[in-house]
Amino acid sequence: MGPSRTEYSKKYYLEHKDEMSEKARLYRLENKDKIKENKDRYYLAHRDEQKEKSLLYRLAHKEELRLHELARKDKHNEQTRLYRLAHKDAIKEKRRCQRLVNREQLLAKEASYREKYWVRYRVFSGKSISKINGYAFAVDADEAEKAWIGQNGRCAFCTTTISSKTAVLDHNHETGEFRAWLCNSCNTLEGQIGAWIKRTGANEDKFTDFMITLASNYFNSSNKTSPIAESA
Repeated sequence: MGPSRTEYSKKYYLEHKDEMSEKARLYRLENKDKIKENKDRYYLAHRDEQKEKSLLYRLAHKEELRLHELARKDKHNEQTRLYRLAHKDAIKEKRRCQRLVNREQLLAKEASYREKYWVRYRVFSGKSISKINGYAFAVDADEAEKAWIGQNGRCAFCTTTISSKTAVLDHNHETGEFRAWLCNSCNTLEGQIGAWIKRTGANEDKFTDFMITLASNYFNSSNKTSPIAESA
């Protein structure tokens, strides 16, 4: 008794594997549109069946698919890393050229983003400056945004109207704690007050009396009208 049909087919395939693979490849190239059309037609006719079958397969092989995806992701990341190392200068030059070509568009996009999220930019800038100057900075962006909304666009010290461009983020340089949004003049004054109190060991009441006396002496000695007297 000779070999069965299955054994004969297997033997024939092994002997003509390369020839059959090439023939199949050429057929796919010549009938690319026809094959795609047949696949689309079959999918439309069996859409629900295919979705159900795919769902059942994913549920049955959930862990296997997860491990496969992790392995594929790690492999892809490693390939990307090696490619970037091998083509570092070319990638850098390409990005530089893209920035030059799209410079106006990129600047407009950055300006729009900065205007929309200016509070977060200001907090980020404060962190950078604090590292350079060596003082504490622990301001939370969400807290700063809430304070700006609560102040209704006004300086917390003198209640003058301030904008996103003129507002100054005031915080404690020792603890890094956020205080409020001030105008530039009040922020400067607040810093001078804090420095004077710290230097002399005086309290706020003593500082107020001292400043009134100092201002009165200055305006009296120079024969100028005191703004304190005008407001009284």
